[in-house]
Amino acid sequence: MMKLAIYGQMLVGKSTVGRYLREKHNTFFISLDTVVHQILSENISIVNDLFGNRIELTENIDDNKEKIANIVFEDQNLLHRYEQRLYPHLIDEIKYLYKQHKGYQFFAVELALLNYLFPFINDWFDQRILITARDKLKHKRTKKSRFSPENLKSRLKYQQTPLDISQWSISNEGTKKELKDQIDRLVQKIQRNEGS
Repeated sequence: MMKLAIYGQMLVGKSTVGRYLREKHNTFFISLDTVVHQILSENISIVNDLFGNRIELTENIDDNKEKIANIVFEDQNLLHRYEQRLYPHLIDEIKYLYKQHKGYQFFAVELALLNYLFPFINDWFDQRILITARDKLKHKRTKKSRFSPENLKSRLKYQQTPLDISQWSISNEGTKKELKDQIDRLVQKIQRNEGS
């Protein structure tokens, strides 16, 4: 089973790509947000140590992600400590999930563009797919998301795009059909490369 890293900045369509791979290309797909929520739910000491009583986790992954992000993206020191505490758990959980979900053609993980993840993305995954979109489109998509333009701007500054680690790139700037066609063509290329 080939391991795919689907990564890119916020609001470029990583989840859309992953869901389509799951629906049409025999892929086990997981979002890093889901993995983080699982880890934090099982390791409440991480939350307590880093945030004290500033955060109370709920069942809603998006709410928890938002609460944590609102704090860590405003405090570079805290963000760094959060990443250091979470990183070993993330790696272990993703590798565990990979072992538990054999029988798929692809194992795909949606990953945020955070510096501490780059070595893992580069070293562990078989294929690295960068999803991109122009800033203008990301800001347009902000209107349909829970992010304010200011919130988006502050988070994007932490998400730098290391083009040198991507093997493949998808530009999500057209229609959903155009995006699906790009994904289908990419899967064919990956399969051809795997066979050669």
